Amino acid sequence: MSMPINFNKLFIFLESKGKNKNWLRKNGILPNTVDRLIKNKPVSTEIIDRVCTLLDCQPSELMEYIPKDK
Repeated sequence: MSMPINFNKLFIFLESKGKNKNWLRKNGILPNTVDRLIKNKPVSTEIIDRVCTLLDCQPSELMEYIPKDK
């Protein structure tokens, strides 16, 4: 089940910083959580907080709302 929250911005942001999904894993984000982000599946606000802390960024730099009708 995907949701209208899309995390593509996260991976674009990571790339702009010279990092990737493996960097997230090496820095404490569990592999199954990274997989959920890749597949645009729901994650907790705790996870968003941890990723923002790691990357020193705001949630809006990592995700966006895309209504289902688009």
